[in-house]
Amino acid sequence: MFALTNEVRPYAWGSRTAMAEFLGDPSPSPEPQAELWIGAYPGFSSRVADGRSLSDLIAEDPNASLGTEVAARFGARLPFLMKVLTIGSPLSLQVHPDADQAKAGFAAEEAAGIRLTDPTRNYRDERHKPEILCALTPVEVLCGFRTVPEMDHLLGELAVSELEGLRDALSDGLREAVRWVVDLPDKELAGAVSSLGNSASAWTVGRCADALQWVSRLADKYPQDRGVILALLCDFIRLEPGQALVIPAGCLHAYLCGMGVEVMADSDNVLRGGLTGKHVDVDDLQRVLNLDGAHPRVLQGDADSAGRTRFSADVDEFDLSRYEITDAVVLGGERPRLVLTVEGAARLHATDGTALDLPRGHAAFISAAEQRIKISGPAVVFEATTGQSAAAAP
Repeated sequence: MFALTNEVRPYAWGSRTAMAEFLGDPSPSPEPQAELWIGAYPGFSSRVADGRSLSDLIAEDPNASLGTEVAARFGARLPFLMKVLTIGSPLSLQVHPDADQAKAGFAAEEAAGIRLTDPTRNYRDERHKPEILCALTPVEVLCGFRTVPEMDHLLGELAVSELEGLRDALSDGLREAVRWVVDLPDKELAGAVSSLGNSASAWTVGRCADALQWVSRLADKYPQDRGVILALLCDFIRLEPGQALVIPAGCLHAYLCGMGVEVMADSDNVLRGGLTGKHVDVDDLQRVLNLDGAHPRVLQGDADSAGRTRFSADVDEFDLSRYEITDAVVLGGERPRLVLTVEGAARLHATDGTALDLPRGHAAFISAAEQRIKISGPAVVFEATTGQSAAAAP
């Protein structure tokens, strides 16, 4: 088992207080802190005590680090990445490609000679990016689309004249509605967003009130961004602490506020549709959007008597569990694991008698070769490992 040093990514949408307080650092931080990356993603890998990157450690002996089954399936890489997200303001409206789309997109950008560090690059690797987020605080999200009848009713209630064409497009289905938003002439955009924001701001009661208040705030922040209109078409989800959200490939989404633990396939492929100053590619976004089967899922988790709650995303690359440890739990071997303490202070005990302390905000890597690691508390700990179909269950 290896204690990890992890990098905080200072994206503009991060919080200047939540991450600092989580890590026990001075608050407020000098700049927004958005994501704590825990894992072995190339270029942003966690490091172990001797200074090696976790990616290098795994590459030295992938069978011992990952287990023979996982290494045979995914190669000499950890197939999942864990993050802590502290969301101080909304993220971009975005979607992730499926595996085939990622391979094709990566190959096309490589052939075009676009550098991996180019800000216009969409595909930074060849992998898909399904993900799950478990809320540590209430988390609000725009995720997936409303049904066409819900959209039509909402547009009728809002009565924004500049969006009558959108309502007409809905009669031909969701894809035509999205295309209408994307094709709206730039000269008409500011007026449509302004009118939408004004109408949405007046909606303070009812089932859609929270979502429309966010639309109003987004219109103020992004007055010439067609992502505000796309946001109106999205469903609104509020996660309570302990609930988890699974976001499949092709699902349009934007986290709005809150704090959570996120686990995903080890990819950094993002197609943005708006609500950002970063590169937006609405043509590729439309190609990647899955308007039929990419439905988000809210999970309560499957709890057992040992204090473990498992959240299954039903993907090979990762599985997520939350442990409320009052005494001790034992983890099996044969799969690689990332362990993160979010409350209290955990201690990891190996069978050879060595121990590793993990206070809040600290994480460790447990190799597949390490059998029956015991974790004592009191603490709340998250464990990320491979999916059940990628390696034998413990």
